[in-house]
Amino acid sequence: MSNHTKESALADVMYFVYFSLKGELSAVDLHHVSVSDTHIQGFLHGDKSSFRTYRRDRVVDIVDSAQQLPALYQEVYEQLQHKITDKDFEHRVHPVHTFDVHFTGFKKADKQALIALADHHNMVVRKDVTKYLNLLCYGYNASLRKLDLAREQNVIIVNEPQFKAFVETGEIPEVQ
Repeated sequence: MSNHTKESALADVMYFVYFSLKGELSAVDLHHVSVSDTHIQGFLHGDKSSFRTYRRDRVVDIVDSAQQLPALYQEVYEQLQHKITDKDFEHRVHPVHTFDVHFTGFKKADKQALIALADHHNMVVRKDVTKYLNLLCYGYNASLRKLDLAREQNVIIVNEPQFKAFVETGEIPEVQ
């Protein structure tokens, strides 16, 4: 059983206000976006190297254009400052039998260390993007094809520091 559906929506851009796990409110201008039942992923505007994953249940509001984003951010900030707590956001837990992970774009030694870390935490390491993959961890030389395939399948995509933080805390940090 998978922790996500296999249907995703792809969009060119998305603009939203987001409340992070750290309690920080931010305006997000995301490009080359994929949306699943639980996450939104894409590249921050103007930076093709800044791939980000956001939890949908922590998105406060969405607007249609970049021009509307500053006003929405200000409005939300003023209305909800000191009122938003983690209790305001639903945490979705899906039953799964295994947690499957794939590593791509790493030097051999780095990849072996990540595989050992995943094995130590009872994750199933896959050699490719598979049907029931839960998480893809990418390195400096990751294939855009693999990233796109994973996004089409609603796989959570993280970089190495995010993966290590996930293993330690169970949460995916927004920026590492």
